[in-house]
Amino acid sequence: MARFLALAALALLGGCSAAQDALTASEAVAFLKLDPAAAHSTESEWNGRPVVFVDHVTGTGEQEFRLDAVYRDDAGQLRSAEVVRDNSCCTTEAAVGPANADGDPDEELIVILRGSVSNYDVSGSLYEVRLFDALRPGEPSLAPLSQLSAHFGSECDCEWRDGTRKTFAYKTVAAVQRELARLGR
Repeated sequence: MARFLALAALALLGGCSAAQDALTASEAVAFLKLDPAAAHSTESEWNGRPVVFVDHVTGTGEQEFRLDAVYRDDAGQLRSAEVVRDNSCCTTEAAVGPANADGDPDEELIVILRGSVSNYDVSGSLYEVRLFDALRPGEPSLAPLSQLSAHFGSECDCEWRDGTRKTFAYKTVAAVQRELARLGR
């Protein structure tokens, strides 16, 4: 299955510059002490700072999906900020992209979580859109933009056994960006 994270972050956030403080995916994965085979990472630049987004599933019993942003602070030290920690049953991947959602000059972050749903009655994907304020170096996590995230919500993009279909309108970062523009954000 193609990784949302890699496709969306590279296309929409832009590749990492060759700046002296560049950060590689392997450095970020090692910093988080993750098995490279179990982590998916994307090098990008966000608000002028090289950032690597790393997603992975933790735990053995109840699995937890995590998305972290790894970056160098102003002193050059590696830091991480938690973006998403999701304990739902089916989140398996995330797409990320920029948005200027709150009117300040910094770009905020769009995160679209996706997980597969498949059982006797329904099959498809469950999507959830979350928006976060810009990265603040030294903060342990990104601040959620809860009211704005609620506008997009979560929904199944699925087909039921009885023939009913439902389509989620915000499956891509571009779709979320268009809606934000429509809202005047």
